[in-house]
Amino acid sequence: MDIYQVFNLSFRIIIFYKKTLFIELRIFFFEAVNEYYKSFKNFCNLFSAIFPLSSTNFMTTDFWQTLLITFELAGITTLILFLVGIPIAFLLSETTAKWKPILETLISMPLVLPPTVLGFYLLLLLSPSNGLGKWLEQTFDIRLVFSFAGLVMGSVLYSLPFMIHPLQAGFEKIPRSYSEVAYTLGKSKWETLLKVLLPNMRPALLTGIVLTFAHTVGEFGVVLMLGGNIPGQTRVASIAIYDEVEGLNYATANQYALVLFLFSFVVLMIVYV
Repeated sequence: MDIYQVFNLSFRIIIFYKKTLFIELRIFFFEAVNEYYKSFKNFCNLFSAIFPLSSTNFMTTDFWQTLLITFELAGITTLILFLVGIPIAFLLSETTAKWKPILETLISMPLVLPPTVLGFYLLLLLSPSNGLGKWLEQTFDIRLVFSFAGLVMGSVLYSLPFMIHPLQAGFEKIPRSYSEVAYTLGKSKWETLLKVLLPNMRPALLTGIVLTFAHTVGEFGVVLMLGGNIPGQTRVASIAIYDEVEGLNYATANQYALVLFLFSFVVLMIVYV
């Protein structure tokens, strides 16, 4: 057998195995698609059983409006804390000043402070009959109590540690040599932050964003104290569940609760995966 015949035989063997492998992959692909289709179909059947299309509770405008306000509040809060949290976390990771423990303590207070306590003091502070609230209303015609803007302010303060802590940990894990090399090359602190540090701490950024968003969705005490329960304005899903249970509307409460349960599961999956 000459070299040409050996090459030809080898080529045929390779083509045969490629075809076999392609067939096996195609079978595996279709089997996987079929399994995912069955799982999706079962999920749809379960979803339809819990949320029947004929259910007036599920299809009401109030249900969707409440969820929209909930996720809108979480999105705005997360965006504000992301923009504010990066410089604060960077400062805390770099400084060794004596006031650092004080600032870290203040930022971490919402982790151990009952949310109703924070909501109560914010209610007093922003009330139109008191100093800051009265000044805002008389000067800028702004009333934060029982308004969506007030919910945003309370949520930003209450979710602050859920953004700051992951970002600070991310900054502290980056070797200091990265910053030193960047400074040696003439980069400013701002350029070093944007072009060197942030690209190397993407998991911390994702964790901070996801945890802040999820925590804001689940808020109860602060939003209840500061925003009340005004449908279409300050009524969020966590308050709606409590309100529906008080009214013995367990079916509607279950719908709200299941949406939040599934959302929480997906959020945690994103973090761990």
